[in-house]
Amino acid sequence: MNNWHQLHPVTIIREIGVVAWAVIGVIVFDFGPDFSIEAVPWLPTGADLFELIFAAGAFGLAIARYRSTRFRVTETTIEFRRGVLFRTERTTRRDRIQNVAIGAGLLGRIFGVNTVQVSAGDSAEIELTYVGAQTAQRLRDGLLPDPATPPTLPGVAGSGAATTEAIPIRTIAQLDSSGFVRYLITGPVVVSGLFAVVLIGLAIGLREFWPLLNLAAILFFFLGAGDVFDFRADISGDRLQVSQGLIRREEKSAELDRIQVIQVVRPFIRGLFGFETVRLQTADVSGETSMQVNMLSPLEPAGRGLALVADIFGSIGVTEQDLVPPARVAIRRGFIRAFISLVVVGIVLAVSTAIIVVVNGLDVSAATAIVAVSLYLGASVVVSFLYTTRRYHRLGHAVGERHVMVSTGVFRRRLAVVPIAKIQSVGMRRSFWQRRAGISSITIDTAGMSLAGITATTVIDIPAGLGRDLARRLGDGASRVALPDGV
Repeated sequence: MNNWHQLHPVTIIREIGVVAWAVIGVIVFDFGPDFSIEAVPWLPTGADLFELIFAAGAFGLAIARYRSTRFRVTETTIEFRRGVLFRTERTTRRDRIQNVAIGAGLLGRIFGVNTVQVSAGDSAEIELTYVGAQTAQRLRDGLLPDPATPPTLPGVAGSGAATTEAIPIRTIAQLDSSGFVRYLITGPVVVSGLFAVVLIGLAIGLREFWPLLNLAAILFFFLGAGDVFDFRADISGDRLQVSQGLIRREEKSAELDRIQVIQVVRPFIRGLFGFETVRLQTADVSGETSMQVNMLSPLEPAGRGLALVADIFGSIGVTEQDLVPPARVAIRRGFIRAFISLVVVGIVLAVSTAIIVVVNGLDVSAATAIVAVSLYLGASVVVSFLYTTRRYHRLGHAVGERHVMVSTGVFRRRLAVVPIAKIQSVGMRRSFWQRRAGISSITIDTAGMSLAGITATTVIDIPAGLGRDLARRLGDGASRVALPDGV
């Protein structure tokens, strides 16, 4: 592949789609002079010259963009060029490539072509849309060679040297058809149901749009769940390989050493059914803010998630029973915050109700209003107490020899495991009320979080002295462990 190669001709359809909205805008809003063409028999009656020229120009631009896009693979780099008026050239060293992802959207699956994303652990990735399926596989195998059986890239010297032993592939997570149904029931079905209720409420006043709103609810449901259809995660050598997707099928991989954080997530509904989801974050970024690999298992029985963490990190040395709860004063702080939030909501509801009563001339006695306010305040106290109690029992942290475990979330619990060696920075944050109460929150940041703009893992409401000791311990522990190159 030392020579420059074009993308698959199907790319022209994609390029047309890029400028299609401009063409539609010209036709719908009829910009420009109105010069109809009646003399040409094969044109529609009343065809507009300006619109035809604009559409032809857009099609020509799509062809030009396609023909100007080239890529090649040399012995040391992969190079990419594109642009008609403004030329973009990008070169990535092959020894810096961390991930090569293959995806096939609806158009790609119809025509049998793939999108190839080449990432070197930063946001400046190379995206080839589209290439043939065989070319995509050859690119991935060549740019990320299997140490046991290195594949061959045509035209690249030194590739294809065989070794004696193949590395086994071990499946650590898989979602079959029955598991996919359980995943839908414990998540997307509930969310889509709430979404449908909102749409029904809107449709009461917009009945003529009811079919469109129904379609929106269906699309929301399938788009929310289709990403994990036929999910499979394998470990091959030192790499995690993931394949997933219904409408858009993707095959992605990441080096095990690049995984920064693994989270066992237990949403409220899914937890009631006894299941959890395992997510991860790597130091490999696709585009601006999305991770190349972000799922380890969509659905696991409760308690199984930490076993998957051990499959990736090895023994983590701590369990949920080792979690140290926050300071007791966090109960009071949490109660006050929850109660104030409910009071603010109550004031908004009271003002809205008063406006409705006045506008419609309704007769509401003072006694009725006092009873309603009293019941709301009483319910707010009960809800705040229940929320605070649950919050206190959900927060916690535990530090092992090589890993730190942090539990956060109330109704959506997140149990994060971070290798101490991956920690980039540790900070202590104290609000005004935390300073008064003598507590603090510790933020733990890794490369994957920093690159993708993801909120850092936070140890919440621990005593200030313990917080300073924890920050110092984690910082010192991270500095004593050598990091792999590029992490």
